[in-house]
Amino acid sequence: MPPSAPSPTARPCGRCCAARTGSWPGRLPRALICASTVAPDEVVRLAGDAPAVLDVGMLGNRDHARDGELRLFVAARSGFFAAGRPLLEMLAKEVVHLGALVPACG
Repeated sequence: MPPSAPSPTARPCGRCCAARTGSWPGRLPRALICASTVAPDEVVRLAGDAPAVLDVGMLGNRDHARDGELRLFVAARSGFFAAGRPLLEMLAKEVVHLGALVPACG
């Protein structure tokens, strides 16, 4: 476990753990947050009937991740992005909304 990670026995902080209790205002039930290296069309296919999809590209390396220095670039509808942003901001120093996730036209 990284030195900055909370102890598994620690009490909930009221910020990150609130998502599990349902009190987090930015909650996205059944959301797909995809941080894979697949094409946008594949993200749409994988999402199936998920009501919210955020396709997240990451810039950084292992040291950046450990130190909270990642940069995230997110394709999602504005409302989904706004709801998911608090969670994403816990993972990165910068979170950028690129606009809606749009499948490529064939």
